[in-house]
Amino acid sequence: MSSSYVGPRRRFLALMQLPRLPTAGCAVLVILSLLLVHLIPIHSRAQEPSPIPVDILAGNKGVNLEGWMYRRFGEDSHFSFFNYAQVGVPWESRNKAVTFINGVVIYEFTELLGVAGGGYVTGGSFVPTASLSLSYEREDLSINVFPTIELVNRTAFELFLIGIYRPKITEDLRGFAMVTTATNFSPNQHNFSSQNIRIGIDLGRWQLGPGVNFEQIGSSRTSTVNAGVFLRHEFR
Repeated sequence: MSSSYVGPRRRFLALMQLPRLPTAGCAVLVILSLLLVHLIPIHSRAQEPSPIPVDILAGNKGVNLEGWMYRRFGEDSHFSFFNYAQVGVPWESRNKAVTFINGVVIYEFTELLGVAGGGYVTGGSFVPTASLSLSYEREDLSINVFPTIELVNRTAFELFLIGIYRPKITEDLRGFAMVTTATNFSPNQHNFSSQNIRIGIDLGRWQLGPGVNFEQIGSSRTSTVNAGVFLRHEFR
């Protein structure tokens, strides 16, 4: 397999020569973020437990695992915590897993609009971020968008989106479509973009079907494609 599967964000950070965290420091940061999530009481706008979705894609280039968690600090609180994590393991270099972990604290002005601050860890580097938080939810559709600025010596901007659509097919069966996208750019150049697409059926807490991950790197938009099948479970 070509080295292009090491992950676009890691390659971009290597070019920026950001300070790197030791492996132990990254591990501690991940553990603390997960402990924080589990200590926060579970609340959603509907005051029902928020599911924790975990998605695994087995494709022609490798295995990709992603998931996220959302917690509100209290039933009437305007503060919430969002954590997104992704791990990629190429078939031909299984000892070179690529991890990306993003955590932000959100202050919600309304159900549609908030501001967020936090950062992400990947490739041993930590990047602080500031974002807007835009969300829309109805019974069969949810969209979350984070326009983000990276607070580093070389300013970069990113647009991150998660969209999920569950159209009703029968009384007991729904379709399932999910798009996770990220586009990162500096004032004068495109850094990287990714699009993770899932289309299948929704069997309650389980979703499955075909899936594909696209990546485009740099101004030339060098592309890689990892296509296969996905299995997704929503933990409650």
